[in-house]
Amino acid sequence: MIIAGLISLALIFYGNDFISPILGARKKEYIAENQSAEDVILTDGEFKNMQQELDKITIYDNRTDEDIAKERSKS
Repeated sequence: MIIAGLISLALIFYGNDFISPILGARKKEYIAENQSAEDVILTDGEFKNMQQELDKITIYDNRTDEDIAKERSKS
């Protein structure tokens, strides 16, 4: 089964030949699960489609509660 976290890691690793630490794992099982992201093979088309969707998301640098509330009130 492929979960969202593995797809996220696969997107990070796509086309890159590097090692990246995955912080915050609290159990051995989580580490093993994250390692299985290397088995998720994305096609060029899948990567392109996901990247196009991610590009539509606006990332805000300041994530205070006040700023988040302002953004929520806009929608």
